[in-house]
Amino acid sequence: MLSLPSKISSKIIIFFGATLKSASAFCFVLSGDFTTVNKVALENNTEFKRVYAELQEYEAVYSTKISSFLPRLGVESRYETFDSEFEKVKGATNNIYADWNVFNGFKDYSLRKSAFYQKEQKRLEFERFKSNFSWKVKKIYAKAYASQETLKVYEIYVQKNQLFLQTVRNRRSSGLATDSDFLEFELFDSKLKMETMSAQSKFQQAFTELKALTGAHQIDKLTSQLPVEFVKIPAGGTESLLNHKNSKINSNRLSVEEADSQNSLAKAGYLPEVSLKATYGSMGLRETLVSPETYFGITARWEFFSGFETYQNHQASIARLLSAEAKLKDDQIRLQNELEQTFNQLKNIKDRILYEEKNLARVERYLNSVSSEYRRGVKNAADIKSAMELAIQSISNRLTLVPEYFEQREIAQDILGYELETEK
Repeated sequence: MLSLPSKISSKIIIFFGATLKSASAFCFVLSGDFTTVNKVALENNTEFKRVYAELQEYEAVYSTKISSFLPRLGVESRYETFDSEFEKVKGATNNIYADWNVFNGFKDYSLRKSAFYQKEQKRLEFERFKSNFSWKVKKIYAKAYASQETLKVYEIYVQKNQLFLQTVRNRRSSGLATDSDFLEFELFDSKLKMETMSAQSKFQQAFTELKALTGAHQIDKLTSQLPVEFVKIPAGGTESLLNHKNSKINSNRLSVEEADSQNSLAKAGYLPEVSLKATYGSMGLRETLVSPETYFGITARWEFFSGFETYQNHQASIARLLSAEAKLKDDQIRLQNELEQTFNQLKNIKDRILYEEKNLARVERYLNSVSSEYRRGVKNAADIKSAMELAIQSISNRLTLVPEYFEQREIAQDILGYELETEK
């Protein structure tokens, strides 16, 4: 089996560099295994910080909703004047007050339920993002590593072809090879160099993607080839997997519950409101200098006509609820189809990986055998070129299939919302 040796090592060199816009800028050169890259990516990822901050915001909003069920206490002060042709009086209001919204058609209850479901949706989003982020790093790392090693393969085979080219040149001088043999190796040399340039471009693109993910100023070398852990593909279908703690489906269910809470909130507009208020202190123009006054009142308010505002709000909330229920059903069907397609892709890539692993040893033996037979005059230049092309293709396929498998696994786990079980 053809394999490229790797030494596991990691280091992070941190340095400060001056910039034109600021006195100093923090940047670092990253070189290491997947554990190091994943840790740095998680620490520097702004998207992760944004989603976490949004979760904290929704948790804070939910916590504030409990205040609607409690009375409000405080002090108030006001100065008033009354001036007419009969009298002119002045007075100050200074008192302690307590307000309590006793009943408002269950608006406060519905608002708190709605805030709870919104908070839970954001929590599921954060957990899904955190779980999938490591797999995103793994996918991009595997892609960058594959491009790095593929470039090495092309550079190695460019050198090998140079040796064959020199051999053909010597054989042609001795009359043992034709001009067409020499031209064939020259053309193949140009082809290999062009493919090396293409591999170099893919290498730079993959490393740019990894740098953007980690925030690294530069990446020297990736040192670990990630092992491929094949996932267990269920024989009985994907429906049971989608119903098992699936965060996307559960998030849609929470959307239905949140829409139902908004519907209850809209219906509260048809109900009366009752509130209590008590004060103790001076009452402005009614001030009696002998002693402060105590006031206690109850207010009941029932709006019978609001210009159809309550009715329209109720109709809009019903539409939102129906839309959320339809989206839940649609997503269940869509996600199941997507998951089945992804599992088919995973199975296909797995079979190709296993097949290419068998081919690696074969193409190495084949290339060595053809090279030996060419030196003895049994094989020609076309056979050497064909053997090298097979070797390059087999090694490159094996390298690129790994990030393809990681990508499909990331898609499957994003659909499910949790990490898949692997084969033992």
